[in-house]
Amino acid sequence: MEQIVSFFIENKFLGVVAAVILIAVAIAIVKSLVKIAVVVTVIAIVMVIFFDFEPQEVIDKGSDLANSGKGLFEENLKPVFFLNNLTQEEFFIKEENGDTIIEIESLGVRYNLNELMNQLSSSEQEELESIVKNEIENNKER
Repeated sequence: MEQIVSFFIENKFLGVVAAVILIAVAIAIVKSLVKIAVVVTVIAIVMVIFFDFEPQEVIDKGSDLANSGKGLFEENLKPVFFLNNLTQEEFFIKEENGDTIIEIESLGVRYNLNELMNQLSSSEQEELESIVKNEIENNKER
């Protein structure tokens, strides 16, 4: 990161171009978020006025939709990020109620080993097994 910053400091013209591009991207993202918010608001108003929904029902439907998206993320993508962080961060293996728990305290992430294995591919399972085996051996040596 420092190399990139020093490169743009040395080449001021490229630094200005990069800053303009970053600002344009940020503005485009904000504009698209505002457009999405307006569309969702109009849909919610139509539901309340024309379809006799209660405002709380509309809010609950939106919350359910957001939570289902969060659930899909946690089930499908989070294990991949978890494996990457497991090799980079300090983690702990604990036994709780007969289950093996892997915890990365710095990220606030906890996973049941059996549940995590079910969500990973066979190559990722092998990688995780080797990481866990090494950690258990290191704990025994201490």
